[in-house]
Amino acid sequence: MKVTWEQLYKARGTVGGHLRTHWIAWVFMLFPVAATIVLMAVFWGSHPFLSGSLALALVMVTFAIFILPRKMLPSLARREADDGLDLSIGTLENAIRGVLIQVVGGILLIMTVFVAYMEMVESQERVEIAQQQLDQQATLTLKEQYAQRFNNGAGGLKETSTEAKIAAIAQLEQVAADAMNESIPDDERATATRYREPAVRVISAYARSASRVPVSEIPSYGNDPEQTPLLGFRLPEVQFAVEALSRINQDGQVPLDLTQVDLIRAQLPDAHLARAVLTGARMQGADLTKADLTKAVLRGADLRGAGLDGAIVTDVNCSGALIDDRTSGPAECLGSATKITGSITSPKYGTTVPHVVTLQGETVADVEAFGFQLWVAVVPHPAATPSDDDRYYPHRQAVLAGEPSDSGPPQWSLEGVTLGQPDEVGMRFDLALVLADGKATKVIEGYLSQPNPPGMKFLPVGAVVLDKVAVTRG
Repeated sequence: MKVTWEQLYKARGTVGGHLRTHWIAWVFMLFPVAATIVLMAVFWGSHPFLSGSLALALVMVTFAIFILPRKMLPSLARREADDGLDLSIGTLENAIRGVLIQVVGGILLIMTVFVAYMEMVESQERVEIAQQQLDQQATLTLKEQYAQRFNNGAGGLKETSTEAKIAAIAQLEQVAADAMNESIPDDERATATRYREPAVRVISAYARSASRVPVSEIPSYGNDPEQTPLLGFRLPEVQFAVEALSRINQDGQVPLDLTQVDLIRAQLPDAHLARAVLTGARMQGADLTKADLTKAVLRGADLRGAGLDGAIVTDVNCSGALIDDRTSGPAECLGSATKITGSITSPKYGTTVPHVVTLQGETVADVEAFGFQLWVAVVPHPAATPSDDDRYYPHRQAVLAGEPSDSGPPQWSLEGVTLGQPDEVGMRFDLALVLADGKATKVIEGYLSQPNPPGMKFLPVGAVVLDKVAVTRG
């Protein structure tokens, strides 16, 4: 039977109308939509979703070509007869296939557009997540870099060579300095800010620790200060550490704890030491010309011979600081300091003395009137070279200074000072004249109250050595 185009077009219209009312067609159209939603909910963005979508499309095409046309023929044949069409079974099947393939194509097109849209949304989300991860990784990497630089600097201070220690201090200084560097990105500067104070604390702690040298290595800043080596030659790492702290503290906001640090003949002109705690610091002969000492604490510091000319001393605390005729600087600071000096006149340096010796000396002020006390401490040296085992052994009685007279400054004398054991002939001893304020005196008295005092490795805060002579036991 020959089929005209008009008959085929009418047949396909009849098929289309029939599909809209046939339950199998509705199941065929709704099933892929539901299946797609399920696949998206369970396997979105993964290989199972793509594989499932392809399988679903293949199933739909198979149903549209081979299965559904045969299932729908009986009912469609009846409707075709009602419409006055007389078509063969093959023609009706082809008509059904054509309509179903159009439906499948439309559904697949809609699914393709929807999937493409969802892929685009997900791709954008992946890009945003990747960017966030990169930002987090960059931040983490920056933190790790600063943490490593900080740890390397702190660890380098444990090295034995002076060069390695200075390099470590420089590395810590750079970490702290980045917090004030406006040329670097804000996030890097913010990270550096978190390491600024820890770096300063580590450098300060090292300066204090390095200052605790064996007592025999502490120079005696006597009548000839030029005989005392500059700090840069004697303890170059301490000199460099304080210079680094000064550069870091240009804004005056960094807490510098330099308690009892050794700054004897330190060269620190124009230093930034605002708010620095220099309690009990040994600063004899230090050059602090034009240094910023705003709100610094110099209580009990030894400023004999120090030069503070032009220094900024706003709200500085110099109470109990020790000065002499060689100390120069603003009256706002030196006016609250104490001018006391003292020396050991007998025995002389380098002489041979007996087991029990009498010491004599002089001072230039009424020590007790200023709230101070003089002590003599013996420092034995069993080894030929200075050792960490060297200790101060204060004599059991304090020194009582005499009254000034027309013939000269107040004289003092202390009898019965024992130098070691009777058989320690030939051993070297240092005899130190120590000036102690009230708090340091209580510490020394507490030490002497012990049954067998072991010696003091370090003098207490508030105690300074006015003079020291070396003698040999005869």
